[in-house]
Amino acid sequence: MQTRAGWAIVLWALSGVALAGDPLAGRWLGSMGTDKERVPVALEFRQAEDGAWSVRFSNPLLNVYDTDAGGTLVREGDRLRLDTLMLDLRLSGDTLSGTLPGPNSRAELKRVRTLPQEQPPPKLPPGPTPRWQVRLGGLSYASPTVADGVAYIGATGGVFQAIAIADGALKWTFSTGKPIHGSAAIDGDAVYFVCDDGYLYKLARADGKQVWKYALGDAAVSRIPPHPAVYDWDLVSPQPLIADGVVYVGDGLGVFHAVDAGKGEARWRFASGARIRHGAAISGTDVVFGSGDQRVYALAREDGREHWRFDTGAPVDTTPVLHENRLLVGNRGRGLYALNAADGKEIWRLGFWGSWVESTRWCMKA
Repeated sequence: MQTRAGWAIVLWALSGVALAGDPLAGRWLGSMGTDKERVPVALEFRQAEDGAWSVRFSNPLLNVYDTDAGGTLVREGDRLRLDTLMLDLRLSGDTLSGTLPGPNSRAELKRVRTLPQEQPPPKLPPGPTPRWQVRLGGLSYASPTVADGVAYIGATGGVFQAIAIADGALKWTFSTGKPIHGSAAIDGDAVYFVCDDGYLYKLARADGKQVWKYALGDAAVSRIPPHPAVYDWDLVSPQPLIADGVVYVGDGLGVFHAVDAGKGEARWRFASGARIRHGAAISGTDVVFGSGDQRVYALAREDGREHWRFDTGAPVDTTPVLHENRLLVGNRGRGLYALNAADGKEIWRLGFWGSWVESTRWCMKA
């Protein structure tokens, strides 16, 4: 990846190169974004014999090079618009300036002779070999949960297992017969996890014996596995959250459950508008979670009464993180939000270039 200084040198060295013919035709290199975040961008405009224009797009930060932008380029004098890139630029000599992508992202490009090219991956020395490995009998889409020298993990083969981290020895296994897509939660001498058979399980950590199972009711919900052209994939299940003797967890039908940790019985339920595939956070007397219906919900822990909701504009596929009375939440709309934990009001948002915000966030004090 080029540094900001590196891009400045490239622009200085290659700017001001005039090309024959239509002043738009040719290659353009610059940057786009906000004052907080600028990223490199390159465009190439090509005109066919029939006068039609095509636009090629490159963004080294995303490892995208010479890609057909599609759509129809609209020219109105010196103004250029292309809906597929949310591009709105004006041509002035050897400079293109305006917005890309969308009205909140400033862009400025200069005419150049050559554009960045995809680089071969660097040759790196081999890394360390594993100390041990264990066959899980299926894919695992969630991280293991580790406590007291034991890793607890389930897999799509329908087996939940406890593995000694010292040598990889299997301590015990528990068969569900259906895929397990989520991380487990540890509380005292018990381990909790959800399964695609529609149940929340509580097992004894010592030997893996079932203490109880609670019907979530979402066994009939199907999943979309990873696919290169279908983006509504559904890979994970929520990690249960245990607080003050209550297990909080959502399901694939969009219902959020509060379950008595001792008895395995429902305390209350709350219905959102779409699947809940990630965990929850405790915020004082509230429990907070995100839903595929684009909203973040704060419910009273005592009875499930809705305290507030916030619409992020895209499905929420992350676990909220509480930090200094702010809730950090990501979504599938390239957004990271900071919300006031007391009332759900937006404090700030940050966009990420072409990327959903699905990973766990960490906050550290300065």
